[in-house]
Amino acid sequence: MQKMYPTLIFALCLILVSIREIAAYDIYQIIEPEKPITNEKMYASYPYLHELDMSYQTTFDFPKHQVLLDHERLSAYICNYCGIKSIFKQTLSKLPQLMQIELKNNALKYIHPDSFEHNTRLDQIDLSGNKLVTFNSQATLRHISLVSMLDLSQNLKLDINRVKLESDRLMIFNCNNCGTTYLNQNSFAGMSELSQVNFKENMIEQIHYDALKSLNHLKTFNIDGNSKLTMLSFTSKSLKRFSAENCSLEGTLQTSHLPELISINVRGNRITHLDEHSLVANWKINSLLLDDNELQKVPEIVMKLPHLQRLCLDRNLLQPYENIYEATSVLSISYPTKTAWQFIRRNQCTVIPIMVPQ
Repeated sequence: MQKMYPTLIFALCLILVSIREIAAYDIYQIIEPEKPITNEKMYASYPYLHELDMSYQTTFDFPKHQVLLDHERLSAYICNYCGIKSIFKQTLSKLPQLMQIELKNNALKYIHPDSFEHNTRLDQIDLSGNKLVTFNSQATLRHISLVSMLDLSQNLKLDINRVKLESDRLMIFNCNNCGTTYLNQNSFAGMSELSQVNFKENMIEQIHYDALKSLNHLKTFNIDGNSKLTMLSFTSKSLKRFSAENCSLEGTLQTSHLPELISINVRGNRITHLDEHSLVANWKINSLLLDDNELQKVPEIVMKLPHLQRLCLDRNLLQPYENIYEATSVLSISYPTKTAWQFIRRNQCTVIPIMVPQ
């Protein structure tokens, strides 16, 4: 029994140490200081610091060619609405566990190509709302191969075709309200794992046929508000959700080159016809939003789409109810015992007594 005492005492000591570490972690996990960082050892007494949020320190900028902070455990650094103009090579070099950096709405114009060289765990970068036109004289960011989310939105003069980004793991890429004028096969070079791409409110005039061809995991593509875009011609074998609201698409909507689509939003364009061959190819569609176009007729095949749950047709050049009845009269005979199809009007479901296949 006496021989067991040292073992028990040792075990109790380990438990006490663990409890102390957990308590320390809980206390120092997140800090929102009111004062800027003045030296790299400023938070050395906070060994369990997890997140540092310095937002709204409007005069704070990173020190030139110096280390911002030396900390072994910090994983998230946030400094939104500050005065940051540049990220230097040394700035983040002593934050080896950094996984998230968020610098929204600063005055950022320059990022050294090797700014993230020592941040080998970096996963999310948000640089939205800055003044980036390019990154640096080489127009590239290196050492971001493990980053899964990159947000460059609201850098109004940034054209994605004038910078180089390579990340084998990048899945979400946002560049809304930027200055991109076209997309081609080189626009997403080195980003083969992308699953969600958002380019709302740019100045895109053309999307080349093969722009998305190499993105075999792409599921969502949003180009709302590109008012100079008049036609769609790109292809994708994986895209499921596509939105081009308030563009200038005109004529016939053709989406046969997007066979996996389940959701299409082309509200606020100048579309006059729906291509029936495309609708055959898009048999998986469950949501078709066509409000505020120039459609005069709803093809009968629309009502035969087996998975269609939502169809919006407000403010077109047709009388919705009359055309719906006319286009689907055959279905009420062919499928007299199936579930009633729901016609969506002004985002509310009005049940129309027309039977369609499930």
